[in-house]
Amino acid sequence: MRSITDLTINQSGPVSHEPGHRARVGEEIADVLLYLLRLADELGIDVMAAARAKQAAARGRFPTDGFRGVAPEKT
Repeated sequence: MRSITDLTINQSGPVSHEPGHRARVGEEIADVLLYLLRLADELGIDVMAAARAKQAAARGRFPTDGFRGVAPEKT
């Protein structure tokens, strides 16, 4: 059984539905989430406020009418 961490994003989709892999992917996602929440806590960052600010900035940079159906380029 290949490790899910050895796959590209395109390869990982179908494999993530194999028995055992989906649970393993969930564990990895949980690890990252918990690490980020701990880091935010240590740095005094309000995660929800940061997420709302990021979304507001993205709405300003990428209005839906100008980018509907098109992936915007990173600036």
